[in-house]
Amino acid sequence: MSEPIDAIERDPRAPWLLSGPGAVDALAGHIASSTAQSPDTAVFAFRIGRHARGTDPDRLAYRLLAWLREVAGHREPLPTAPEAIAERLPNWLARAASARPLLVAVADVGRLGRRGDTRFPRWMLDWRPPRASIVLADAAADVAGDWAAASGRVLDAGPAAACAWPEPPATLDAEAQSILDEAWRRADAGEREGLRDWLCQPRHVAALNEPAARYDLHRWLRELAPALGGGAGVLAPLRERIAAIDGVQARTAALLEMANLLGAVDGEADPEPLLREAVALDAGAPAAVLALATRLNAVGRHDEAIELGEPALQAWPADADASAQARHQRAIAAESLGDLATAERLYQQSLKLLEDAAGPQAAGLLPHLANLAGVLQARQDPQAARPWRERAADIARRVHGDADPRTASALDALAGLHYALGDPAAAAKHYREALRVVEAAFGPQHPATAAALHNLGTTLDALSDYSEAEAMHRRALAIREARLGRIHEDTAASRHNLASVLDERGRKDEAETMYREAIEDWRQLVGDDHPATATSRNNLADLLAERGDPAAAEPLYRANLRSFSQRYGDEHPHTLITCTELGATLCMIGQATEGEALLRGAIDASARILGETSLGHVDALCKLAVALHRRGRTGEARALLDAAISRLEPKLGVISPRMLRLQRHREALDRESDPQVH
Repeated sequence: MSEPIDAIERDPRAPWLLSGPGAVDALAGHIASSTAQSPDTAVFAFRIGRHARGTDPDRLAYRLLAWLREVAGHREPLPTAPEAIAERLPNWLARAASARPLLVAVADVGRLGRRGDTRFPRWMLDWRPPRASIVLADAAADVAGDWAAASGRVLDAGPAAACAWPEPPATLDAEAQSILDEAWRRADAGEREGLRDWLCQPRHVAALNEPAARYDLHRWLRELAPALGGGAGVLAPLRERIAAIDGVQARTAALLEMANLLGAVDGEADPEPLLREAVALDAGAPAAVLALATRLNAVGRHDEAIELGEPALQAWPADADASAQARHQRAIAAESLGDLATAERLYQQSLKLLEDAAGPQAAGLLPHLANLAGVLQARQDPQAARPWRERAADIARRVHGDADPRTASALDALAGLHYALGDPAAAAKHYREALRVVEAAFGPQHPATAAALHNLGTTLDALSDYSEAEAMHRRALAIREARLGRIHEDTAASRHNLASVLDERGRKDEAETMYREAIEDWRQLVGDDHPATATSRNNLADLLAERGDPAAAEPLYRANLRSFSQRYGDEHPHTLITCTELGATLCMIGQATEGEALLRGAIDASARILGETSLGHVDALCKLAVALHRRGRTGEARALLDAAISRLEPKLGVISPRMLRLQRHREALDRESDPQVH
């Protein structure tokens, strides 16, 4: 047995499956060895088929997700939909692994139910973050063959050996366990009518509501929720316990516990009645007031959250955490209502209270730092947000490490801030670091890695580093096509970005093909008139015009002008820029009367809306000058540019790029040469 264990310990993050007669014994031995060597290791040990509903892959994933939440110590609701569970698992696995070493051990995996043609859930084969190991075991040779075919690694465990499988400590007494097992039997047999009433029989309620059974009761009820009719059905077996509880504080705590359970088992259920009942019982209880304020903010009822929370700002001076959370919820409401000054003040206050209580480097500061920085950026003061973003990144690195999604999130926000400050080089530095963290947490083929590649690629594009930008966008596109499919908004965005970089690199044929593919994908996803479709269409039109095919570009610009005008109005920047492009294109294909009218309208509107020094205004002036010159009206073109130069030079300066462009066009007219349109 020692040889397979040694192999696993040499490469603990590989997708191992122990096979042969001694597979389960070897896995039990590996669990014992791992916990002996590292007592801090958290172990999830599960034998398929040993428990009620024990062969259901969705229930196994749910159990694993609940365990990861407990290890990581956060309170986010547990999803119940299989798709949502699968989406959360990689994130929660990385977060739990940053807290302590993890070993997920699943025995008799061949007994697990299938999902279509899939024998093994994706999480069993996917990337393991640092300090996370997932090891499976099954004696059957066909399971080992299927695992190897799925790119897993198989170890022959040899003959059976006496090694006991670790059983979790029983916290439910025999009667409570028997009741829940019978509930599962009825649910599995389709006897769902009356299941809730059966569980609510006084004898059953008394057995299930023993304090020692509370955690297991809630876990089992979460899993029974679909059979009970959702969250409301889960609450029914618990109401009797609350009615029997003596003391205001104890009953309030029980109501809050029920509200949390309701959110965990049914994301569509409304916990507000329970929260209001708790507040009515004990209006001075910080936990009840904060829970209700948080719920009101979450559903957009910010005025009510403010009304509820305002007295709390003065009521809990001795409770730093409660005072801080009250201010934080009040700030969220103010920010959502557009009162950014009040939000900033309250975020500052809540942060100061927590700093005084927990210190300036506490992990609990991260959401407060992020929200304060966010409201400063919303107030158009990114420079003031910078120290808060930098501090959040420093805390995340130190507390969560370099393989945790929370560290990646803090770095991503810091990079975005630098980009907003006009420093793409600094942004690229932090996006690179965020990419390294994301790859460590999720692996090189995860959609989160594609998002990090997308951000870095876009920043490299801004730095004109088109070679590396192309590599980033190609990787992102490949991941998204493989994981999300061709027809997905993220995939279409990556296709557009790659086309744009190829366009900049002069590889026009490749770029044209990818723009056309992106346009078709966007049409299927969001329709012909959506801004995303229009952006790809505009880039294709620009490419065609630059390649000397204005006739092919004209219908694309015209379609965009119609879309932008309908969506944004005639005086929106997108509409004005497209008006300029269409006008210039019409002049090139012999429709000069309409084209000149569009250009003159764009000149007047851009001066009024964007400003005379704007790129849009200067571009329209230059394009009209070119059109006039080509129609033999060079004198008008000179007069147009002379007036613009005289008017704008004091505002732009002699060597500004826009002034230099005007001057180049004017000099070309003096040489009787043809200025460039683009």
